[in-house]
Amino acid sequence: MRIIAFGCSNTYGHGLEDCWNQQLRAPGPTPSNLAWPALLAKKFNCDVINKSSPGASNKLIWQSILDFNFRIDDVCVVLWSYLDRWCVFSDVRTHSLSTWSLTNKGDKKGKTYYKYVYEEKDHWIMTRSFIYTASSHLKEKGIKNVMCYHDQFDKQSKYGTLNKYNLNNVSSIDYTYIKRKYPLALDKAHMGPKAHERFANIYYKKIGK
Repeated sequence: MRIIAFGCSNTYGHGLEDCWNQQLRAPGPTPSNLAWPALLAKKFNCDVINKSSPGASNKLIWQSILDFNFRIDDVCVVLWSYLDRWCVFSDVRTHSLSTWSLTNKGDKKGKTYYKYVYEEKDHWIMTRSFIYTASSHLKEKGIKNVMCYHDQFDKQSKYGTLNKYNLNNVSSIDYTYIKRKYPLALDKAHMGPKAHERFANIYYKKIGK
C-alpha cells in the first residue's frame, strides 16, 4: 500500500518547518514531511508519494492524477484547490494562473486571462468535470480514493454545492475553520502543524470506511 496525494500548497505543506525558505519567502523544493499526506502514511505505516504543487489549479491536479502510474493497492487522496485557479500546458512548461496574476506585472498571460476570459461559472463547470472524470478514472482502475474540497466552494459559489452532483467519494472539508483554529505555519498564511494533523485524522477515518 502507498498513499498517493494530490493538491496545492495545503497538501504540499507550504510554510511548515521543513518546507519554508524564510529568505526567499518560498516553499521548499520537496513536499513537507510534516504535511498531512506524510502524517497519514505514518498512520498506515506505508510509503507516501506527494504529487501536490504550490499554486496548483484543479486542472493541474486533474492532469496529474490522469498521468500517474498507480498500483492496484495504492490509496489516492486528493484535496482539490481553489475555484479561480487555472493553468496552460505547453511543450515547454506549465503556466499556472490565478487572480494574483492581476497584480503581477510580469504575468501578461495571466492578466489577459482574468481580464478578458475568466468567468466563475465557467470555472465551476470545468472543476466539476475535472473531479468527476478523475473520480471515474480511479474507479475504472480499481484505485481506492478519498477526495475532499475546500468549504469555500459551497460558501462562496452561487452555483450550488459539489455534493449536489452525486460525485463519488467527494466531500467538503471544513478548511476555513480548521486553519483558523490552530496556529498558522511559519509563513503566516498556510495551515500549521496542528491543522495538518487534523487533516490527516480526517482522511484516515474516511479511508477506514
